[in-house]
Parts: sequence; C-alpha cells; structure tokens
Amino acid sequence: LVDETNPGKSAEELMNMYEGKEDELIKNLTKMKSKNLGTSAKASKQASIRSLVDETNPGKSAEELMNMYEGKEDELIKNLTKMKSKNLGTSAKASKQASIRSLVDETNP
Repeated sequence: LVDETNPGKSAEELMNMYEGKEDELIKNLTKMKSKNLGTSAKASKQASIRSLVDETNPGKSAEELMNMYEGKEDELIKNLTKMKSKNLGTSAKASKQASIRSLVDETNP
C-alpha cells in the first residue's frame, strides 16, 4: 500500500509511527489509495469531456461545462456524446445530399 499511495514516508517509518496501531495505518493507506484512484478517474473524465467539446463545439468551453456539471460528469459526457452522434449524422446527410445533387446535375442534359 505504501508503494501505491506514496505517502511521503517509507514503510519502515510508517510502521514505527503506527506501532501497535497497524490496523489504523492500513485503514489510512487504503483510504489514500481509493482517493488516488478517484482522482485518476476524474482526470480521465475531464480528458474525455475536453475531447468531446473539441469535437462538438457546443458554444461553451470545456471548463465552463465542467463547472456547470460538477459532480454530474457522466451526464455531461452522455450529452456531449449524443451531440457528437447527431453532428456526425447531420454531416453524413449533407454529404449524401451533395452527392445526389451532383448525380442529378450529371444525368440531366
């Protein structure tokens, strides 16, 4: 746990400090580990949000959206993903329409 949490002290130092209270040390290190995992998950979500904002251009910055959706990042990601899908569908439709117009122009004498 000490290697995973990097608490700033060696395992030996911590064991000496918590001598007789090893269960408390394990509990504290476990809390630190879960907090570190939560931080990396949050960073991953923020990176996803930034990427989706770049792709969808929703009219607000990623920072503004993350502030608005603080604690509801999953909902924001879901909404931005829907927006991305809709934008892809719109651009595909526009591309098809352009192809149809081109073909009609080519076939009309």
